[in-house]
Amino acid sequence: MSNPEPDLSFNHAWAKVKWAEYHIRNLSGVCDTIVKDHPCTVTSETDPETGDWMLVVQPSEPLSPVVSLLAGDAIHNMRAALDYCWMGLWRSVHPNPPKATLPRGISRQEVVGTLKKTAMEQSIPGVDAFVLDTLRSYKGGNDLLWLAGQLDNWNKHNLLIATLGVTKIIELTCSSNTGRIKNVIFDGTEVIASKPVSPIRIQLSPGEFMQFDRGPVVAVDVFISFREAIEEGPLVPFLGAMLQETAEAVRLFQTTFGIDPVEKTALASASENTNPSA
Repeated sequence: MSNPEPDLSFNHAWAKVKWAEYHIRNLSGVCDTIVKDHPCTVTSETDPETGDWMLVVQPSEPLSPVVSLLAGDAIHNMRAALDYCWMGLWRSVHPNPPKATLPRGISRQEVVGTLKKTAMEQSIPGVDAFVLDTLRSYKGGNDLLWLAGQLDNWNKHNLLIATLGVTKIIELTCSSNTGRIKNVIFDGTEVIASKPVSPIRIQLSPGEFMQFDRGPVVAVDVFISFREAIEEGPLVPFLGAMLQETAEAVRLFQTTFGIDPVEKTALASASENTNPSA
């Protein structure tokens, strides 16, 4: 019987991609409801280290754990999709390979070290360059593929942290308590927030603080973090971008290492027609 790998694992990886997409669609509906209906208050504070004035969004009640659960499930399926591809390569050349996951790392050098330990290059020439230069599954390479592993590792032992953050200031005029800064208008200001504190780069003097003269009216969205803030923007678009990168990585595995259907048919026919005693 011919070895169905790595194509079998590549097909299973696509199933994981589709299942992640299903979770993200459900999560999008949950987040839309939260943004529309969830009560929150907006206050301000000054960063003691930088002196920046910041808007702070505080939900009036905790966000539903469903956000973290759906996000965690989607991320796990995206991480698993590429682990399936990696194990498919192993099984294509090894009858009983050790369990392994796609090498990911905080740096390119860390991934180089992992690849040396696995030594798959000896059986599948070019696989190391594929991981390092095509997938780039390390921080500073393809950050989304690297983050999938980081977030999934965190989610194994802790819930991901869902928060609300400001994405746009619709209406806000403010002044400082000293009168030094007057009638600063922020209407229409876009804010890139990754946590519930959004810096607005106003340097204040000691004892000086900003006061709301009008507003604030803000647009908010759902963000996710784990041991550190995620700097990639609101949760659903962030996961959508991660899904696109994961799907492209599976496609690259398939086109680089999969057996062409025509070639597969020819190999199967040749195997059936071979007479060992001839």
